[in-house]
Amino acid sequence: MVRRPSELIAIALVIGAAVWLRSGALEEKPLHSDEAVQGYKTGLLLESGTYQYDPTAHHGPTLYFLDLPLAWLRGERSLVELSVTSLRLLPVIAGVGLVIASLFLRTFTGAAPSLLAAAFLALSPIQVYFSRHFVQEPLLVFFALVTGLWLFVYIRRPGILPAAGLGLSAGLIHATKETSLIIALSLIAACLVEI
Repeated sequence: MVRRPSELIAIALVIGAAVWLRSGALEEKPLHSDEAVQGYKTGLLLESGTYQYDPTAHHGPTLYFLDLPLAWLRGERSLVELSVTSLRLLPVIAGVGLVIASLFLRTFTGAAPSLLAAAFLALSPIQVYFSRHFVQEPLLVFFALVTGLWLFVYIRRPGILPAAGLGLSAGLIHATKETSLIIALSLIAACLVEI
């Protein structure tokens, strides 16, 4: 898939805007209560290496486990050392990943619509806001888009790679939050429309 230089520049600007809007001054705003609870659970996992799922009080472990490498890379090994920046970097990555993943819609929609979707996601105030909070939703939205992309690839060209990508991304949705059933039903409905 050959891209014109102007398209590559536009893509770089969109991704650059997404990174810039999401990544600055992550520690300036105090953690709100939900972030603090998620951070506490991440800190306990960081210290003990164990995680106990509680279906009555919390969501799945994806947020906590995916944040561990970021804390390790920043030299943080305990709850006391865990910084707000280390916590909020994961949602930033998921938010930027959502923008990048939307560019892969090009295969289904064409270059201009996918670039426009990426630009809207990059600049969307609600997307920027939630991509700076240590909660499950940024991961959930990113995994949902990736699952949808793999689903449409599989519908058009069934094979091992699309099936594995679909299974992995769908599993990550389920491991992130219990409301994954709503996303699964939405993807099935979209699949029926596509067929």
